[in-house]
Amino acid sequence: METSKKKRYALQCWTCNSEFDVTCRDYFNKTRIQENRQHIDNIVYENRNIQPVRNEPHLRICEDRHTIATGYKNVCIKKVTKDFNGIPNVRRECRLVPETSKVGECPDDTKSQDLQFCATCDTDGCNGANSVKTDAFLAAAVSISLVLILRK
Repeated sequence: METSKKKRYALQCWTCNSEFDVTCRDYFNKTRIQENRQHIDNIVYENRNIQPVRNEPHLRICEDRHTIATGYKNVCIKKVTKDFNGIPNVRRECRLVPETSKVGECPDDTKSQDLQFCATCDTDGCNGANSVKTDAFLAAAVSISLVLILRK
C-alpha cells in the first residue's frame, strides 16, 4: 500500500546557548566540539554507559510527534541577541514553526529589540554555520562558478 505522504526523518539541530558555554558562539567549530566531547566523556565517564547532561553544543534530534497533522514543522534556528552588557548571546536549537514558514525566516515571537540575527534552516546540523544565510550564498556562488567554468 502506497501513501501519498513523504516519509519524514527526524531533523537534527545543534543545541546550545553561549550564556552557558562560550563554544556556542561564532566561530562555531564543530570538529573541535566533537573532539572535546569525546575527550571529556572518556575522562569523566570512563566509557561507562552513562548519558551525561549536555550543556556544551551537541546535535539533538527534534521531536516529530508535534508535527504530525498539526500544520507545524521542525526547523533549526540560530538566534543572536545582546545581553544587558551588550555582549552577543548565541542560541541554537530545534524549533516548531508553521509549515508555511520559509527557510531563513525567523518566527515572529522571537523578534525583539535586542535581536541582532535570526535565521532558520531545515537540514541536519545547519544551524552550526557561522551564518546560515552566508553559507547559502556561498553554496550558490560556488554552484554558479562551476557552471560557468564547465561551459567553457
